[in-house]
Amino acid sequence: MLSLGLILGTFLICWLPIFTFDIFLAYFIEPSKTTYVIINALYWLGLVSYCSDPFIYAFQNKGFRHEAIFILKLLFRCKNEKRSVEQEEVHNLWAEERRRIS
Repeated sequence: MLSLGLILGTFLICWLPIFTFDIFLAYFIEPSKTTYVIINALYWLGLVSYCSDPFIYAFQNKGFRHEAIFILKLLFRCKNEKRSVEQEEVHNLWAEERRRIS
């Protein structure tokens, strides 16, 4: 239920400004060069809604969240930090895959 609320909230926050501006543009505002810039900016804000959906769905899943955090820690770890056996195995697999592709 939380996931649905986040998706709906994101959709409303991202798309409501352009819908509201379109109504004002139709009845109260004269079109000009500035209004087209505003419309484009608000349209791009709406598109952010679509880009955020996969992240919201993904991070609601505990298994995915755990694995994503593991991979991010593996990628951005400090040089001095010791690796666990599991991290070392993943690193070796990635290194082998890069050599195979090259």
